[in-house]
Amino acid sequence: MTPKQLTAFAGVVRHGSVKAAAAELQVTESAVSMHLRSLRDELADPLFHRSGAGLALTPGGHRLATRAVELLGLQEQTRREVEQAGAGTRVLRIAATSLFAEYAAPGLIELFSSRADDLQVELSVVATDEIAGLVAGRGADIGLAPQLTTLPGGLEIEPFLRYEL
Repeated sequence: MTPKQLTAFAGVVRHGSVKAAAAELQVTESAVSMHLRSLRDELADPLFHRSGAGLALTPGGHRLATRAVELLGLQEQTRREVEQAGAGTRVLRIAATSLFAEYAAPGLIELFSSRADDLQVELSVVATDEIAGLVAGRGADIGLAPQLTTLPGGLEIEPFLRYEL
């Protein structure tokens, strides 16, 4: 699946026709049709079928429609992040439990942000048992949770910010 294929598919889903999608994307109808044909072949699913109201999604088309929006959003986010990195903006990705995110993270994020103008802080709220995997897989730079006992890959736990509710 290429971004162009997903963009064409998402355009057809949004507008309900190849013609309208082609107009929005400023390409020919045959280009949109070619991208759809490639997706159909790759996924072995027709994705759409004709109905009295126009094009209707197949069950596989419904699933792809959801994922296409996510994938295109990730592509755009990645493009922006690479652009920001080139301009010197740093990103600190924090994975935290809901309790920490609600009570302690706002102050901590404000503290980080106030000390560095070129720092963008992203907070993901996740379950405690997901934090170690995110840090180990570089999905987060730091993980904040109560009572983590072990981490994979030689990562270390450093207790700090002892708090009670």
